[in-house]
Amino acid sequence: WQESDRGTWVKRLSDNQEIRVPGPPHNDAVAIIDAFSFEDDPSRKDPDAISLRGTVSQLSLDKNTGQVFATIIVGSHPFSIGLTHQQVQAEAISPGKTILIQYDLNHIRWV
Repeated sequence: WQESDRGTWVKRLSDNQEIRVPGPPHNDAVAIIDAFSFEDDPSRKDPDAISLRGTVSQLSLDKNTGQVFATIIVGSHPFSIGLTHQQVQAEAISPGKTILIQYDLNHIRWV
């Protein structure tokens, strides 16, 4: 991670995309994106959001909650996102599909 000139921290991924987050409270902190969107159509990209293009590598189901978890590989970095069954069906999300994850810096929290 490197501090940027905009007061954020940036990590350049193996495919030259950049993860951008607000400054962490300590070195071992983990960032959680509380709210994000995803698109499979680049023309619907939000110009104000930070966008990362990735590939769905895995889907799994939590039988207790019914929530689907997708692993999205961006560069060589895995992101785990929770989805509803309806989102998976409506967006035809499946392993191998390329999607665009979009988020706002204001929706990052540190744990």
